[in-house]
Amino acid sequence: MTAPGVQHPGGAPLLEVRDLGVQPPGAAAPTCAGVSFSLAPGERVALVGPSGAGKTTLLRALNGSLPALSGRIALAGRAVDPRDPGGLRALRREIAVIPQRHDLVEGLRVSHNVMAGALGRWSGARALRFLVWPRHDELDEARAALDRVDLGHLLRARAGTLSGGQQQRVAIARALVQRPRLILADEPVASLDPEAAHGVLRLLRRLAEEAGVALICSLHQPDLAAEYFPRTLEMRDGRLIDDRTVSTQANSGATNSAVPGSAAAGAPSDGA
Repeated sequence: MTAPGVQHPGGAPLLEVRDLGVQPPGAAAPTCAGVSFSLAPGERVALVGPSGAGKTTLLRALNGSLPALSGRIALAGRAVDPRDPGGLRALRREIAVIPQRHDLVEGLRVSHNVMAGALGRWSGARALRFLVWPRHDELDEARAALDRVDLGHLLRARAGTLSGGQQQRVAIARALVQRPRLILADEPVASLDPEAAHGVLRLLRRLAEEAGVALICSLHQPDLAAEYFPRTLEMRDGRLIDDRTVSTQANSGATNSAVPGSAAAGAPSDGA
């Protein structure tokens, strides 16, 4: 387990999580407990564990969607607190979320869905105007993001006409438009066939590396985590039980330095 005071090469960590406990509304008990880890700027990490391990609860807490019952989350030294609306809006400009189910508006064009990533830096009036009268520079930005995921030719297509893999790529393009410092990908390949899953993970890895963006990606498959991510966090029963680096063909140069923690019983599942 990574020690709470771990120092990352190159300076202060981007994300710090210390002794985090989270109890979602309606839950009888915390679904995350005693979670501690840190993340360096630009670091890529897989979050693995079975359904109900607490992965989704953790990701929702990291982006401010769920409050901490105990402990602390900080992004670039600033506390993540859902009770601070101004701080939360600023936080969500820094953190992009790629959900499992894409969250695309299927009746809108792909360009509109991609540029939803800009809403955190646009006024409400500009967002409404874009829906009916997009400017050339805005469409150029959408096309550039789509080109990076090999979908530039679908700029004007309706999102509902795309395949599942294409929709996930549009969600990635939307995250790029947001210009985040951290991307949280929640089971992004769970509904994809193996070929499409590998394609999406290769794409996420490449884009995160090129942009220098930190990435946390939750997965059910440990083999995919080892293939595409140099570091893996493993959760079970709401607790972080392992924090390891891996050495694989895809992650050459990493050394195996796993120091397993101990699982704690009794934390209920969250359906993650």
